[in-house]
Amino acid sequence: MASTNERVAVLETKVDELKETVRTNDVELKQELKKMYDASCSQHAKLSDDIDDLKTFRNSVLARVATAAVILGPIIGYLGNHIDWSTILK
Repeated sequence: MASTNERVAVLETKVDELKETVRTNDVELKQELKKMYDASCSQHAKLSDDIDDLKTFRNSVLARVATAAVILGPIIGYLGNHIDWSTILK
């Protein structure tokens, strides 16, 4: 049977190996987290740009609809008041 000193030496070696494994995993984990963070930042930037594009499109559509309402409103009002639709729709 191994002496106490031999057992302690074996345990010290195993502890050193565990410390090295933890250090290696720590570095790999930090690299992976940085890569994920960078991907997340670029995705958020792209989504922000897409949202800005959608807002611009929405404002453009609303402006066109409002312009059409301003132009067509009086025309439709005039036609509704001055044309006898009952004779046209027969």
